[in-house]
Amino acid sequence: NYAYLEILWWFSGINVFMMTFPIFITIQKLPIKSSTRLSRAASMTFGIYLCHFVFVQMGYDLYSRILPQAVPTSARILLNAISVFAICYGLVRILSMTKLTRKLVG
Repeated sequence: NYAYLEILWWFSGINVFMMTFPIFITIQKLPIKSSTRLSRAASMTFGIYLCHFVFVQMGYDLYSRILPQAVPTSARILLNAISVFAICYGLVRILSMTKLTRKLVG
């Protein structure tokens, strides 16, 4: 039911802050060494954020049609998350290679 889907502009509430703040602090405290691969992925996060909404809905519709009902919901969510990230990363990577669109995605 489309009435139950999350709406983009409802993400400015206190509940979203209370969910993301502990995750942000925890990840900030992890001892992660800098690498060029990680830096490249981090520079594309804004572009991935901007385009992932479209592909999440498309993936949900696609996987609900092609996968049998016996596949657990957690597996569908994981498959959708991995495929959406790969598609968005590839799209943003392609857009970041041209001078015209580089400023829009990163």
